[in-house]
This record gives sequence, C-alpha cells and structure tokens, in this order.
Amino acid sequence: MVHSDMLAITDDDELRRMSHSLENGISKVKNRQKVMMLQTELCYVQREMQIRKDRKNAHEVYVTRAKQSRR
Repeated sequence: MVHSDMLAITDDDELRRMSHSLENGISKVKNRQKVMMLQTELCYVQREMQIRKDRKNAHEVYVTRAKQSRR
C-alpha cells in the first residue's frame, strides 16, 4: 500500500517506476478488488506527480517574473 507521506519524499524517477508498475499490475490482475486497490494507489502516485509538475511550472513562472522585475 502506498502512503501519501512516503510519496512526498520519493524521488521523481521512483514515482515514474511506481506508476508504470501499477499500470502493468492493473492490466495483469484479474481479481476485481485487487484491481481497485491498485487503481487507488495509482491515483495517489499520479496525484503526487501532478502536484510536482504544477509546483515546478509555478516556480518557473515566479523566476521568470522575478527576473523581469529586476530589469
């Protein structure tokens, strides 16, 4: 089971590996409850990845504006 506290400290490469692994597991597992559990875990991992992407984009906008305001 994926814990959201662990996701916050997991590096980006590991998050991508987890995502791919969960996607592969979902496609191979036949047990409906197991599939639902894996889908939930995948959602948490994808959410963390999206949060990081959004944070990176916001930081890039901030840095660009900060550089422009110094001119």
